Amino acid sequence: MPPKRTRQSSTAPDEPTKRTRIDTTRSEPLSPVTDMSDTEPGAAADTTCGSVLSDAVPAACAASTVQDDETSTAATVTVTTVAPPVSDLTESAAVAALRRLGVEPGAVVGADAKTLNAILSTLLQAKVDGVASISTAKSLDSAAEVITPSITAEIAGVASAAHVEVNVVEPDKSEALKVLTDMGVTASRVAHWSATEMKRLSVVLGWADTDNNIYSITKVPTNKDWGIAAPFNDTSNVLCLEGTSKEVTIWIAGEVSAQYFFDNEGYPAQRPGFAVQPMDDHVADLCKTQLHELSMPTGSSKVAEQMGPGQVKASRWMNERGKKGQPSKTFEFKAVYDARKYLRDKCLLQQLSVGQLQLHDIVVMELRIQRYPVREDGPADATKGKRRAMDKWQAYYDLQAIYKFKDAAGAVVPKASVAVFEI
Repeated sequence: MPPKRTRQSSTAPDEPTKRTRIDTTRSEPLSPVTDMSDTEPGAAADTTCGSVLSDAVPAACAASTVQDDETSTAATVTVTTVAPPVSDLTESAAVAALRRLGVEPGAVVGADAKTLNAILSTLLQAKVDGVASISTAKSLDSAAEVITPSITAEIAGVASAAHVEVNVVEPDKSEALKVLTDMGVTASRVAHWSATEMKRLSVVLGWADTDNNIYSITKVPTNKDWGIAAPFNDTSNVLCLEGTSKEVTIWIAGEVSAQYFFDNEGYPAQRPGFAVQPMDDHVADLCKTQLHELSMPTGSSKVAEQMGPGQVKASRWMNERGKKGQPSKTFEFKAVYDARKYLRDKCLLQQLSVGQLQLHDIVVMELRIQRYPVREDGPADATKGKRRAMDKWQAYYDLQAIYKFKDAAGAVVPKASVAVFEI
């Protein structure tokens, strides 16, 4: 039996390790996170690093002061807008629109589409004409732990500079709440959330990224089927876009209801399990129906029947067959990421340990649908040795990653017992 892990253990990284107790030293509760993505539900993601959600845009910021030179007599115009003050123009379209307002393309070199849309929206609302150049600046309100941007516009023909300063305020919660209830979320479950948190959730629930095949469970395309058998990159047991090997990745946002990552001895489980109560009420039934329809015979999914009322469960095989004469190895599930501030590419998110997940946390499960054959049924397949032909199978949700979206109400977050990284 492999050695159990302790805090002083020098066990090699690839050996099974025993879970250590999380350091429960209390820390100050986290300040409310108000950063959010400005991406609307259904918008395509940035394709960098596998793509998830793009960088967050701020909301609920206090006014920041733009300091002019002592000799300047320029006026300062303050514009208050509702977050996010952006439209959905592409980068080239936004540059063209800014040029019509007098902003030369060279003045906004390096700005992404989000920033360009924010500048354009600001100038339109301020009704500023003859803009010569645009600059952006960010300041940090350390007391509130909120990143506060200011967008300044230099006005042509004015000595020194006049400034247009943007103070972004949080939108009315009632509007954000209505969007979620229209998507099937029970109002009482999110009534205590901030408007920015509500909007972030609505983005996740409506996500459909066709470039990277990442979809909210309610947005999964209908043209899907099991993948293609091949000597390499065999996707025949993974749900893909029909006629391709493009695997379909699914997001389900929900409240943690059960988790199983370690066995009774404290070793990593060979097949850890994780369950949530979806935020949109009808999703649990949708998932069970989906697994029944994808199993053969249709309606025979044991996995769906084993899910508790209102729950969706996913699992992942974590063992690896050893070489000849060597025992198999079981690895710890480590694909857990901190998305409390923003949800985007995994390579840009801080990694968490499974011990930092608590019951009632709000998370986003990232899944793929896979199948396994019912071994006791079906004739022997001569082309596959002792393996059975794929005549009957069970579909299940294969757990790819967990994004921690929001702490459980009143939770005190423990310190991590393992090193974390951020790229």
